[in-house]
Amino acid sequence: MASWRGATPQGDESTQEPLPRWGAFGYANFRRFWVASVVRVFALQFRIIGIPWLVKVELGLSATMVGVVALSAAIPTILLSLPAGQLADRLDNRKMIIWSNAGSGLAYLVLAFLVVTDVVELWMVIAWSLVTGVLAALVAPAQQAILPQLIDMRAIASAVALNGTVWNSMRIIGPAVAGVVIAMVGIGQAFFVTTVGYAIASVLLFTLKTKPRAANHRGGGGMMEGVRFIFSDRLFLSVIGLSFFTSVFGGYYQVLLVFFSEDILHVGPAGFGLLEGAAGVGAILGTLSIIKIGTGRY
Repeated sequence: MASWRGATPQGDESTQEPLPRWGAFGYANFRRFWVASVVRVFALQFRIIGIPWLVKVELGLSATMVGVVALSAAIPTILLSLPAGQLADRLDNRKMIIWSNAGSGLAYLVLAFLVVTDVVELWMVIAWSLVTGVLAALVAPAQQAILPQLIDMRAIASAVALNGTVWNSMRIIGPAVAGVVIAMVGIGQAFFVTTVGYAIASVLLFTLKTKPRAANHRGGGGMMEGVRFIFSDRLFLSVIGLSFFTSVFGGYYQVLLVFFSEDILHVGPAGFGLLEGAAGVGAILGTLSIIKIGTGRY
């Protein structure tokens, strides 16, 4: 379980400096981290558009194979989530994120060359999805755990909200741009954009100067403690279960949209990107609706 232990003690608020006017944006480290996240998440949209398009259109394979490739990327996330949280507790989060970004960028570079040289095959895409899935699963907890090492803990709510804007905005902008780029230059060349995005993010992350945190000397029971807590708390188990089943059964429309865009609507990669971007618009509207209407009464 990734945690925020070891953040600088807050002490008496009367002796502390006031928080920056712009919240977490007032910290140079967080600004660099945020910009790196924008670039990385934007580049990631090329995967969301590119991989289904590669398997369905370029390789001419069935919906089953598109699903198999998507599943091969999801399996590492399911299997490695808890161990990754343990690693984020014990290892240097900054180094974990840098190495994961660098490894992902290299993986996209390899895939781009395979596609451009016209030697890519299904088994290569599946193997590539497994590797990038592992990298993404291992780094996800570290990306959350690093926040208190970049800012004052009093600004943590601002940092979490700003991180949320990255995903919400890039879910609209990224797919639309990715679809246009694929239509203009081709799928293999488009993956080079992802490589550049990860390279820029890695450079920005390398410049971070994180605050030291206390070493975690807990034994290996930490992960099991987390599992026991989840199954002992009915509310938490319900939330985890809802999140899991929504992700598994509610997110596969993203994969299937390639068939709507190509076989039914005949709008090509640009139209595919717009369809994916529309889902991002819906996510923001849904969030705003919840804020406006409320979450209900108990």
